[in-house]
Amino acid sequence: MIKALIFDCDGVLVDTERDAHRVGFNLAFRQMGIDAEWDVDLYGRLLLVAGGKERMRAYFDEFGWPVGADSAEAKDELILALHKTKTQITSERVSSLPVRPGMLSMDARATDVVADWQARGVHAAIRPRILQTPYAGQPPALLRWIKQHEPEVYACIGAALLAKDYIKYRLTGAFTTDLSDISATGLLDLRRRDYAPELLEAYGIAEIAHALPPIIESTAPAGQVTAVKQIDQHIPPTSFVSIVGPSGCGKSTLLAVISGLQKATSGTVSVAGRPVSGRGGL
Repeated sequence: MIKALIFDCDGVLVDTERDAHRVGFNLAFRQMGIDAEWDVDLYGRLLLVAGGKERMRAYFDEFGWPVGADSAEAKDELILALHKTKTQITSERVSSLPVRPGMLSMDARATDVVADWQARGVHAAIRPRILQTPYAGQPPALLRWIKQHEPEVYACIGAALLAKDYIKYRLTGAFTTDLSDISATGLLDLRRRDYAPELLEAYGIAEIAHALPPIIESTAPAGQVTAVKQIDQHIPPTSFVSIVGPSGCGKSTLLAVISGLQKATSGTVSVAGRPVSGRGGL
């Protein structure tokens, strides 16, 4: 299971460090008659040094400076000349590099469904409305696959939610999705900013309309989380009490309500018979 994706800030779309910057350094060395060659493993270690000029300086400090770079001024001039040459080479090279392999949906069971849509002209018919090309990992294709191969499951679907919308539902009870995420599913008529029965009909999943969540704006509150509930406790005077619980269970919220720093949405809090209200407690 993929837990995280970490992208270098330079090299998101193409492998620029390995195939452009490293190669640029090596070509600059050759052009200036310097006997140095950075292979992938060595360059990977040199990347621990931030900055191209600093990287070359660290390399020469470790493996020896070229002939003629005897003084601090000569070393500075060499580094500047190499970096200028390397930058020009790299700039020309980057534009010719192929895009690195992209990520596809992990779920390809509906590949035949999408191929059938393509063959029957469904893609061409709906593209002006969804402004994208359907693929096997999208909800419409997966729902169609379930309808074809697991009709008993399809008949029981009560809600069709994205993963984050299901988590939100479990946290807040709110059955919604937001405009930003739903726009990438192929379910939304982007010109109308809403679901369209014609799209569901084209996909062959018109029966699922009732299961699609209402759409809210991306900036709108999606729901409310109850941090603390059903607290009924009397603490006698002079008592020493500890509130213990796992992270996120509501300890800080409870203390904020008791101290008056946060207002409770329901119920009452009192100290020595006096209600806690407003910032600062009593």
